[in-house]
Amino acid sequence: MFIKLPSLNSFIPTMSTSTEPFQTGVSNWLYSYHLKMTAATWRFQISTVLRLRGLMEIVNATDKCPVPIINADKVANLLEINDWNCQDMKAKAQLTLI
Repeated sequence: MFIKLPSLNSFIPTMSTSTEPFQTGVSNWLYSYHLKMTAATWRFQISTVLRLRGLMEIVNATDKCPVPIINADKVANLLEINDWNCQDMKAKAQLTLI
């Protein structure tokens, strides 16, 4: 599972270029600024929890699911695969719950 955390640059505040009153442009800017701060807070919270629980490597795809090794029609590393799948589910749960 690979999830790219949002870049703060994608929430750059912009002013309205329409002919609407100035307050509409200010409102748009404040809304964009609020989104930027919300994204920054979420990014800090989620990365802290994932690091604390040892799940960051799963989320940023540096720890990938082991490739099954088949010996005599049996998967030799089934325990490792099951452990990775459990960690993957924990990471998905953390991303969902925050």
